[in-house]
Order: sequence, then structure tokens, then C-alpha cells
Amino acid sequence: MASIRPHYPLTDKDSTGKRQRSKKQDGWLLSWKDHQSKWRSKMFRGDKKSAERFLQRIVAEVDQITAGLKAPPERSIGLSEAISLYLRHQDRTKRSPRTKSRYAISFKAFQALLPRDTDLQNIRRRDIERFRAERLDTCSEATVNLDLRQLKALFNWCYGMELVSRSPFVGVKIGTDAKPVRFLSKNEIQALYDVIEDDHDAWDLVTFYLQSGARANEILPPRFTWANVHQTEITLIGKGNKIRHVGLNDTLRGILESRKHLVVPFPFNYYEVYRAIVRKYFPQAGIFEADLHTLRKTAGARLIQAEVDIYRVSKFLGHSSVTVTERHYVDLLKQDYQDLARIMESRFKSDTEMIPRIQANQDQLASVSIGISSHREGEKPLASKEISPRKSNVNEDLKESWALRESNPQPTDYESAALPLS
Repeated sequence: MASIRPHYPLTDKDSTGKRQRSKKQDGWLLSWKDHQSKWRSKMFRGDKKSAERFLQRIVAEVDQITAGLKAPPERSIGLSEAISLYLRHQDRTKRSPRTKSRYAISFKAFQALLPRDTDLQNIRRRDIERFRAERLDTCSEATVNLDLRQLKALFNWCYGMELVSRSPFVGVKIGTDAKPVRFLSKNEIQALYDVIEDDHDAWDLVTFYLQSGARANEILPPRFTWANVHQTEITLIGKGNKIRHVGLNDTLRGILESRKHLVVPFPFNYYEVYRAIVRKYFPQAGIFEADLHTLRKTAGARLIQAEVDIYRVSKFLGHSSVTVTERHYVDLLKQDYQDLARIMESRFKSDTEMIPRIQANQDQLASVSIGISSHREGEKPLASKEISPRKSNVNEDLKESWALRESNPQPTDYESAALPLS
């Protein structure tokens, strides 16, 4: 909705102290509704055709903004400012310092590819693909995929905040690092306990990780203190500050009882635990290509192998959905599907063995029916109007019923029989 009309300027005040409109036109007054349905106006100096073309361009731009094809002018910001806003948002969500530093590495590498302070709205899919290609020259595919996931999270957040009308990641496929889940075997667990037998702190930590399924930082301060310990369960604070509860068994309860004299159950930071367990004890136990998260995966794998329902395993591990659990333990679930197939096969084995006998019975019935349908040579077939024995019996029953009714003058239906006879 737009309009154009002549514009007449105001003259100086007359003798009455009021300003009057001049009779001489000095331009054209353009009026239109913006993307927020607010009336806007602008004075255009020039001929009427130029004013109409200018107004048409304004209306076309408003239509693009309304359709989401162009960002509103008040929200068009540069990439550097968008990254700064996003990192401040991450501070409010209490992301770990290591996660935020990893975000900064990805964003810095992407900014180095583009001109200084590129407008956020001008970034296209071709820029993402060029970043992928150039980044692969110096980094591994897993690192590049991680960078792309960080950038996609940034642009999705900007789209949600209406800073861009369309994410440049639309149509971009990010590779997945499909690796089989690494969990410890029974022999590896036994070897690990053999080498940590004399280190009580390491023994307690490994046991707690294996039996609670906790992530590395979930049982370390400041996330885990005595305030998280209850009579029958512990409270774990996971990703995104999501809270889940894990029941205490006798082993875990005994570990906590033995550490009551400490300020917190496990007064260590992540790097101290990593150096002690992963760098020191794992090699001594012959465990390689594993980290602290392997202990958590081992807990989930043991539950899957014990035929615990996958929904309960997902809830125990604190996964965001069952899909995440299925993706992590897909190899174990495939084995479970094979076991189920074998169970089904054994369960219905007796039924499958009956199939030849059923087939033989069907063949025998077929031969009998064929013999019945055929007649001896010279024998006349039954006439089409001949009454069948079954129909003859029905007629005889009806005759007996009517004869009995005529010989009995009293009513025989239920309602009449209930009435007193006069």
C-alpha cells in the first residue's frame, strides 16, 4: 500500500500568526507501509515519473523483507558483531571455557577467509563451501566437520534472533564421524583394576564413572558437591545444565561414605583426572585409543549387553533423545537385532516344521474333492432343482414345529407366557 501526491511547503507566518501552504509545488510526498505495517513518508524532489520509480523500488524492498528474502535494515549487522553477540549468549548458558575457546577457533578461521567485517546478510552458501575446501588443506576432516557444526549453530542462532532472513547452511551437508563405540572389555576392566589397586582415588573415580555413567566433569567440582548427594540417589548436572538423577547402589554408597572427610567427594579438576587415569594407568593396563568418556560408554554398553531397554539406557545416560543412544551403540544394537532374529526363528521353529504336513493335508483334501466332483461313467448328475438332504431336514423340523403349535392352544412366546392365565 503506497501513495504519491504533490507536496507544498509551508510559508512564513501571516498576520494571524499561522503558517499557510504555498501554492507552489516543490516536490512529491511518498507514503508507504513498511515491513512492520507502519506508515512511512519521504519527500522526493524531481519529476513525477522519477518519484513513481523510486516509490516502486521502496515497495519492492518492503515485499522482500516481508517475505524473508532480505534482512530488515535495522538488524543488518556485521559478522564480527554477530559472533560477539553469540559468544555473550553462550556465557549466559554457562558453557565450559573449553567449549567457548573451541567456538572462537572456528569463528576466527572463518573470519580470516572473508573480507573484514563482512555483512552477515551477504554470506552465502558458496562462502561455506569455500571455507570447507580451504580448511581441508590444513586440517583433518573431523576438525573441519566440527568447525562447520559450530558455524551452523551460529547462523541458526542468528536466524532465530531474526538477524538474517536465511541461513547460508541451507543445503550444506556436514560429514559425520561414524566411528564404532569404544568401550572396555571385561579383560581391559580387570587389567585396569589391577594397576589402580593401590591408588584409592583412582579406584573410586573409575568405579564411579563405570557405575554411574557420568561424564568426566559431572562428578567433579563445581558441578558435583555434597549437595548433590542424597540418601538413595545423586544429582548430576549435564550438558546445558540439564539435571538427571542416578540411583545409588551399595558400591557407590560405600565410596561416598569413605570420602566424607573431604570438602567435596572428588576434589580434582579435569586435567588431574585425565593425567592420572588416561595417561598413566590406561597404558599400564594395555588400554589404548580411549579416554575418560570411554568409561561412560562402557557403562552404557554393559547395560545394552544386559538387554536393558534402550529407553531406560537413554534416560540413565542423560541423552537428549533415544536417537542419540541408538547412534552411539548402533553396533551393539545390530547384534541385539540378530539375537532377536534367532529367538524368533527358534520360537516359531515348530510352526515352520508343520508346513510340510499342512501342505500334505491340503493335497489330500484336494484329491478327495476332485474324486467327489467326478462321477462314474454313465451316472447322471444331480438335478439342479433337487432338494439337498440338509434342506429336507429343515423342512421336516418346520413341519414338526407347526404341528406342536397347533396342538397347544396356549401362547409359547416369552411375553405372553409371563402373563397369568385367566
